[in-house]
Amino acid sequence: VPDDVRLVGIDDVEYAPLLPVPLTTLRQPTHQLGAVALSVMLARVAQRDLPARDTRLRCELVVRDSCGANAGGAHVGDAPTASSNGASDHGGMSAVDR
Repeated sequence: VPDDVRLVGIDDVEYAPLLPVPLTTLRQPTHQLGAVALSVMLARVAQRDLPARDTRLRCELVVRDSCGANAGGAHVGDAPTASSNGASDHGGMSAVDR
C-alpha cells in the first residue's frame, strides 16, 4: 500500500492518520446520523402509517497516502452520499427528510 494496492477505509477511526501508510477514509456524520435515526423512529412511532424512506447525509472524504494520492497531508472534501438503495446524492438530506 499504496504502490501495489490502493486502500480506502470508512469511519475515519482515530488511528487512521497514524498508520505506517496513513489511511484514506470516508468520514460519516455519526452524531447527525444518530439524531436523524432517532427523529425518524419517533415519527414512525407517533404515526405508524408513514411510508418507509431513504435518508441521505453528507460524508467527507479524507485523502491520505493509502489511496496513492500524495496530498502532502490530509485533505478533507465532500464525498457523494449513498442511500440504502445504492443511489448517489451530492446534497445533504433528501427533500422528503427536511
